Amino acid sequence: MSVDAGAYGIETRGLNLWYGDFQALRDVSLQIKPQLITSLIGPSGCGKTTLLRCFNRVNERYGSVRTTGAIEVLGQDIYAPAVSLVELRKAVGMVFQRPNPLPISVYENVVFGLRVHGDRRSLAKTMLDEAVERALREVGLWDDLKDRLHERATGLQLEQQQKLCIARLLPLKPSVILMDEPCSALDTAGTRAVEELMLVLKERFTILIVTHSMSQARRISDECVFMLLGEVVEHARTEQLFLSPKDSRTTDYVEGRYG
Repeated sequence: MSVDAGAYGIETRGLNLWYGDFQALRDVSLQIKPQLITSLIGPSGCGKTTLLRCFNRVNERYGSVRTTGAIEVLGQDIYAPAVSLVELRKAVGMVFQRPNPLPISVYENVVFGLRVHGDRRSLAKTMLDEAVERALREVGLWDDLKDRLHERATGLQLEQQQKLCIARLLPLKPSVILMDEPCSALDTAGTRAVEELMLVLKERFTILIVTHSMSQARRISDECVFMLLGEVVEHARTEQLFLSPKDSRTTDYVEGRYG
C-alpha cells in the first residue's frame, strides 16, 4: 500500500459492524496517530478485538460479517476495489494473544512471509540471511538464537516465541502493527520484555494494542481508547484518560467500578 504523507496511521468514520443480526460496533470514528502506541481498553465483549480485526479485514473470514462506514490505513481506503488483501496484510501486521510460531525452524519462521510474497531478488540466500539477522536483532533475539536458527521455533520459551512472531512481520516492512493482548500468555518477565520491545518499535510503526490490563495500558500507551457496548466512549492521551476522564463511564471503568 502507498502512504499519504501526513495521514493518520488509522482513521475510521462512522464504522458499524454486524455479526449476522448482532451489531458489534456502532458508529466508530477514530483517528489513530502514527508512531504511537494506542491501547483499546474496555470490559470483555465491548468490541475491542472486533475493531482491531477490522484494520486488516480479518473479520471478513466470517461469512456473516457486514460493515458500513469508512476505514483508512495510511490514508488509503482499505475497501477500495483496487486494494489487495495480500498487500493490506503486509502493511498491517498482526500479533495474537498466544504466540503462534509455525512448527518449522526459527530461520524459516522469519523468512516465511518473504518466501510467500517476495520476488526472486529478495529470495537470494544472502538476502534471506540478512533479513533474518536484521529482524532478530530488532526484537532482541539475535544473540540468543543466532546459533539456534535451524531449531524448531515451537521449542522456544513463550517470551521468545512472541518476539519471534513480531520478528516474522518485519521483513515485509509493515507500517502498522496490531496486537491482540500480546502479553496475556506471558509471565511478568516476559511481559516486561515484550513491552520494552513495543516501546522501541513505536519509533517506526503505528502500534494498536488490545489489553485488559489497566496497568499495562498506563505503562506503555501514548493514547487510550475506552470502548463500551461497541461504541467509543472516550479517546485521549493516556494520562488524561486515567487521571481526568471527561465521561463518567470512563471514570467508573478506570476506577474499577465495573469490568
